[in-house]
Amino acid sequence: MRKRRRVASIGLSTDVLRYMLKRNRSQADIARMLRVTEGYVSLVKSQERSFTLDHLIKLANGLGMRLGEFLIEVTDRPEATGKTREMLDGTARVMRLADKAREAIRQHQLKKASLRARGRGVKRGHATNRSNLTGSHRHR
Repeated sequence: MRKRRRVASIGLSTDVLRYMLKRNRSQADIARMLRVTEGYVSLVKSQERSFTLDHLIKLANGLGMRLGEFLIEVTDRPEATGKTREMLDGTARVMRLADKAREAIRQHQLKKASLRARGRGVKRGHATNRSNLTGSHRHR
């Protein structure tokens, strides 16, 4: 079964590209970060193609940001007021919480995997530890 591509909207893709270009990243730099052609980036710029979720994650990581924080930066509208500003600020709070939760889950999973890996090793004094076996108990 073929993996389904999760595509961002053209509007979001345009905002992301504009954000990257404002931060002195060339289309060639962006293409290298994403491992796509400059032509693909050009198609995004002309709104004929969109970035995928994987592209957005690579760009965020390339800037040393979590995806949520990256999207907050990309979509910020400083000129927004009233209800729109409230909605944007609320969304930013939720995305920051989601970033923290995702990081906490990742850390927990790493810790769990580390404990499991340590538990698989031969324990001191355990019967399968050949150095603790003597004479007739020794496997040959």
